[in-house]
Amino acid sequence: MSGGVKLEDFGGPPQRSAATTEPQETPDAGYEDGYRAGWDDAVAAAEQDQSRVTEDLAKSLADISFGYTEARSHVLNCLAPVLSAMAEKLLPEAAHAHFAETVLAAAEQIAARATDHPVELAVAPDARVALEAVMPETLPFAIDIVEDPHLGPGQARMRAADMEKVLDIAEAETAIRSAVSDFLTLQSKEVQHG
Repeated sequence: MSGGVKLEDFGGPPQRSAATTEPQETPDAGYEDGYRAGWDDAVAAAEQDQSRVTEDLAKSLADISFGYTEARSHVLNCLAPVLSAMAEKLLPEAAHAHFAETVLAAAEQIAARATDHPVELAVAPDARVALEAVMPETLPFAIDIVEDPHLGPGQARMRAADMEKVLDIAEAETAIRSAVSDFLTLQSKEVQHG
C-alpha cells in the first residue's frame, strides 16, 4: 500500500495547476467593460439627438424662409400699384409745385461757392412768373433771371463764375419712374424664380 492519499498543503505558497494558466478576470475589468458600453451608448444617443435637432432646425428655418418670402411677395404685390401711382401722378405734381423752391435752393448753393459773382438763372418763359412769385424781396446774393425759350417747363440752368448747374424735373421724374419699375420687375422675377 504504497499509494496513500495525497492531501493539499495549505501552509505554503499556492501551486498552480496546468488547468489554471488562463488569466483570471479582475473585478475591475467587468466594471470597465460596462462603463465603456454605457459610454458608447450615451455617445450614440447624443449623436442621434443632435442629428434630430439639426434636422428639425433646418426644417424650421426652411419654413420661416418660405413664410418670409411669401409675405414679402404679398406685400410687394399690394404695394406695386401704390408705388407706380406715386411715381406716375404724385411725384410729378409735387415736383412741379415745388419747382421754384428747388431752383432757389440750388441757386443759393451756387451763390455760396461763387460769392463775388451774380447767379444767372435761365428758365422757360412760363416759369419766370412762378419763380418770381416765390422769391423773397431780398436775397443774400445777386440773381439775374433770364428767359430761355429752349428750356421747357421744369427745367432751369444756373451759372455763376465758372460753375453751372442744370435742373430738369422731367428727367428726374423719368429716372424715378424707371427705378420704381425696375425694382418691381426685379421683385416679381425673384418671386417667380425663388
